[in-house]
Amino acid sequence: MKEQEKKLIADTTVLGSENSENLVLFLHGMDSNILKSKGLISVVEEQLSPVRILVPQLPLAWHRLYDFKELGKQILTLLDDEIEKHTGGGFQRVYLIGHSAGGVLAQIVYILARLSGSDTGLRGIEADRIQMVLLAPITRGWEISHHLPVTYKIAWSLGLLLMTPAHFIAKTAQRRDWDAWLLQIRRGSPLITWLRLHWLKLQEELPLVVQLLGSKDEIVSWRDMVDASSMSRAIFYDVPYSNHAELIEFDHETLGDARKTIFRNALKPDLNQPKENDFRIHSLEDNEVYPILPWDEEPIPPDPNVKRVVFVIHGIRDEGHWTQKIANRARAVFSAEGEGNRDQIAVETSSYGYFSMLQFLLPWERRKKVAWLVDIYIEARRRYPKANFSYIGHSHGTYLAAKALALHDEISFERIAFAGSVVNQNYAWTPLLDAGRVRNVLNFSASADWVVGIFPKLAQIKPIGFLMGPDLGSAGCAPFNDSDDPRVNNNEYMRGAHSVAIEEDNWDELARFVVKNEIPAENTPNYTKKPSLLFRGVTGWIFCIGVWALLLYLGLYHLPKVAMFYPVKFWGVGLGGTIGAVLIVSAIHPLVRTRDLKFREKFLKLSSLFLVSTLLAILAFWCWLGFQEIPSYQQIVTDFMQTRSAAPISGADNATALLKQGISNGKIQMISVVAYFWVLWNALTKV
Repeated sequence: MKEQEKKLIADTTVLGSENSENLVLFLHGMDSNILKSKGLISVVEEQLSPVRILVPQLPLAWHRLYDFKELGKQILTLLDDEIEKHTGGGFQRVYLIGHSAGGVLAQIVYILARLSGSDTGLRGIEADRIQMVLLAPITRGWEISHHLPVTYKIAWSLGLLLMTPAHFIAKTAQRRDWDAWLLQIRRGSPLITWLRLHWLKLQEELPLVVQLLGSKDEIVSWRDMVDASSMSRAIFYDVPYSNHAELIEFDHETLGDARKTIFRNALKPDLNQPKENDFRIHSLEDNEVYPILPWDEEPIPPDPNVKRVVFVIHGIRDEGHWTQKIANRARAVFSAEGEGNRDQIAVETSSYGYFSMLQFLLPWERRKKVAWLVDIYIEARRRYPKANFSYIGHSHGTYLAAKALALHDEISFERIAFAGSVVNQNYAWTPLLDAGRVRNVLNFSASADWVVGIFPKLAQIKPIGFLMGPDLGSAGCAPFNDSDDPRVNNNEYMRGAHSVAIEEDNWDELARFVVKNEIPAENTPNYTKKPSLLFRGVTGWIFCIGVWALLLYLGLYHLPKVAMFYPVKFWGVGLGGTIGAVLIVSAIHPLVRTRDLKFREKFLKLSSLFLVSTLLAILAFWCWLGFQEIPSYQQIVTDFMQTRSAAPISGADNATALLKQGISNGKIQMISVVAYFWVLWNALTKV
């Protein structure tokens, strides 16, 4: 039997008569059960009597592997069966109540019912007769962030570290296509994206939704409920002095009664209150409910008049200040070409911050930024429900769009323009084009893109791609292999390096493509027929592999050895050379003598010049030192062992004495090597 056909719900507790007027489905959170939720269930029985209550025991232990959406389907079947066998002519009202992950399941159940096409069960009940009560639902998915308490962050990080390889082995051995359910509701996951986008599509069919959030919730924030903020029938309650788990602890000695009262209000809210963006806080002092605004500013309401949205997303080692310039060109082209007025085009130029080369080479770091893009895409869909989306990306920005399209079937862009692309040349555009998720692609390849030609290109070798990620590649200096498809346009080769296609001369070309689908001409002086010798064919691969081998050799073997045996020269040259370069360049460069710029501006303009020249000089000196008479690492170990055998120390103090001797003889060398790797790590995370 296939896994998805297995029964995932071990047991279901059913309370109340079959002929009750109200039906309640309660879905608990992770590692919970009916006993831990008895306080909540007793309030439901008291407030909604006569009521029929279904409480399935859900497999929400953190280590379980199964399809989370399949669990939603089985819960819907359970609920539909209960509705169909009702003997009293149908329930007057159906309540879907969920806490934490159970809140996500409640939303999945409702969406699946609306997409089923059936007229029976939950789908056959009008939205006006359904109410959802969601207690701290993880609607946007969970993530490990700086806002988590330290204990949570450490525990979750360790759990994720252990979970990933263990589940990979389990999936491979059992031939499963899905991951742990907990990873399926992580922020930016395909399931969360599916849920949020369908939730937005079903805005007109949604029931009354009441959401409760503890004032001290450490996992969910009011920002996570932004998808519901534009609903016409949504009410939000703030529960004082409660964190994520305490929200349903109704037996608390001092706060239990107040939580019960708020939950009673959520079950039967006063609908005479304002129904749109209705936020309420329950005061413990006078037992009254007051309106609140949980955000500093209200979420921007949807604008159905916007016809087009253009994303312009920057790459690594870049803050993306140029993105607004291209976005403004797109607005101008849209207006000038009669596509509409400037109010009918919106742009998305959000920045994910500075992203170093080392972060870019790590798959898990890239995944975080893909989740970021998916999040702003969904928010843009909420704000502009009628618009067509297009995309301009540079460097890492190209990867984000390509990966988001590969992971999420619900994401689509009408036109996509890539500059300095780090996407694999074998990326499958044709299935996306045939499915209508993308209509046209424009890829600018540069003649001398050393960034793409060295770093992501190596990932196109399969064993290395398995470690770095198979979706990385060198489309920025070579065309996509789908170039036979007329909908994929490869403009090759622009004269220049990694950023040549986003320079000012090309802004209008990018804007006209995403707005008018105009392909730039290649027979201009800005283009050449072939890339530079170092970036094409066999010589390109020799150059790529050679640079990688040299960097690894120098960084992990040669330079640490120099730092160990020549610590004074190593650090003296590094510090003295930097200071000397600053003084020399500052004295002779004409830019320094001008009075039009402040000192800080001069320093920033000169920084790249003297830093590059200094680093090259220091690196050359270090390399020269490394080829002097330095013993190998094997010789170091041999000498230490000989010293130990020549001067044995008897007794229990043997190990301690040897340790002290080693520290005394090599203290400076040890400090030097540790400092080298510390500087190397910090440099890699900043460059």
